[in-house]
This record gives sequence, C-alpha cells and structure tokens, in this order.
Amino acid sequence: MKIFLIVLLVIFLITMLSSIKIVNTGYVYVVERFGQFKTTLEPGWHFLIPFADFVRRRISTKQQILDIEPQSVITKDNVKISIDNVIFYKVLNAKDAVYNIENYRSGIIYSTIT
Repeated sequence: MKIFLIVLLVIFLITMLSSIKIVNTGYVYVVERFGQFKTTLEPGWHFLIPFADFVRRRISTKQQILDIEPQSVITKDNVKISIDNVIFYKVLNAKDAVYNIENYRSGIIYSTIT
C-alpha cells in the first residue's frame, strides 16, 4: 500500500511540474484546450491544465529577416534586371499566424514576390 501511494505521489508531482510552462522573452505560446484555441501565453511563468491544455506552437515576436532569391524581370523598355529582396517582419498576432494561414513565412515571401 505504501509503494502504491509513493508511486501515485511521484506521478502526481511529475504531472504538476510538467504543467508549468516558462515562456521566454521574445516568444509567445499558442495554447489549445481539447484541440480548440484557448489563449496565447506572454513571457513569464504559466500553469496549464494537465491532459487538457497543450502548446500548439511557439511563435517568435522578435524582428526577423527573410532573404528572397533574386528575381529576374524585364522592364518596360526591355532591359533585363535582377531584383534582390530582403524582408524584415515581426509577428504581431500569434493566433492569426497559427490559424489563419498554413505557413506565414511562405505567405510573406509570395506576397512580396507578386
């Protein structure tokens, strides 16, 4: 009986400790409860409900850089030029970045190219 209680206590402690999430500065976590969006966690310590809440994705809120391959284009006066782009971006809404687009980085690249 004592061994059973000790094992049960150890399992309980491990479950509680694994439910504590520490979000570092420059990141937000998108949390789902039972598969549906619940909230976004800002930097700091947070407690998630065991077996109900899980972190769907960790999103960086820092300024990021995307280097796009050079594009060859022909101008109006038939001159061929090469355009090299660099994009600086920052995610402002983590929920939209996770749920409203499959891959927000590809979306940024394709909307820049067009």
